[in-house]
Amino acid sequence: MKTTYIILLSGLLFCACSQKQAASASRAVELVKAGRFAKWRDGSVSFAAKHDGSSLGDIQIWQAASDGLDTYLRAESGTVSPGPVDNSVKITLHHVKSVTGTAMEALPELTLVLQE
Repeated sequence: MKTTYIILLSGLLFCACSQKQAASASRAVELVKAGRFAKWRDGSVSFAAKHDGSSLGDIQIWQAASDGLDTYLRAESGTVSPGPVDNSVKITLHHVKSVTGTAMEALPELTLVLQE
């Protein structure tokens, strides 16, 4: 009987912890809204003109660097999903144009993890 209680309590604890993590992940994903800017912990700012489910369209991300060479990313499309750590999102950009200083680069895909 004692073993049964321990198993039940362990299951309840596991369920409560997993729901908390899902809630914090979804809160960060909700920051990415169509037509709105989102500021992230590292100072990055993101903007998506379109957001439908996990799909994004016309995405722009500005990343400030300590050396003064800021990076500007622009992508035609992408996806957003919960990130690997609490209060984070994973944004995958498709057909990316990256500008750092005066250098421009085209990338087929780029994945970023941004924390709230």
